[in-house]
Amino acid sequence: MTQKAWQDVVTHLDDEDALMCGAAALRLQKGQDIPPEEREQAIKRIQAILNDELRSRRPLDPPGADWLRLDDVLFDTLRALAECG
Repeated sequence: MTQKAWQDVVTHLDDEDALMCGAAALRLQKGQDIPPEEREQAIKRIQAILNDELRSRRPLDPPGADWLRLDDVLFDTLRALAECG
């Protein structure tokens, strides 16, 4: 993906729709070519969301999947970003 595309993914972490935020986080988990600047920005945004209980504990209700909370996905993404960085 291009750097602009990764910037757009990172921007969606701040989406009011928990499902969009979760989708962006899942894309970041699978990313192999994330530019270092975007990786650092994603880590900062995820940390800010996790520090806000109202935002981080929102339920995700993806079609065809078990019930999840956004913070579960964000913690997994943070771990993946830290391991790749």
